[in-house]
Amino acid sequence: MLLTTHFSYHKETKTFVSEISLLADSIDTMHYFTLHNPKTGNSKIFNLKSIDKDGSGEDIYGWNYETDCGLKALIIND
Repeated sequence: MLLTTHFSYHKETKTFVSEISLLADSIDTMHYFTLHNPKTGNSKIFNLKSIDKDGSGEDIYGWNYETDCGLKALIIND
């Protein structure tokens, strides 16, 4: 489970954004994760939607996730 404190939230796009270095190293193998807000006690499951790669397909720029209610998460490979 990841915490909202590890992410920035962009209200206009309904997207949580974080860098991989702030999270668990195994994020690149996760097909989903649960994001928990310790202030409200609410949790949402984010499912992997796509992976952004360079033209050669070798380097990963980021992972895109989404909930069933339209919230998004972007984890940047820094």
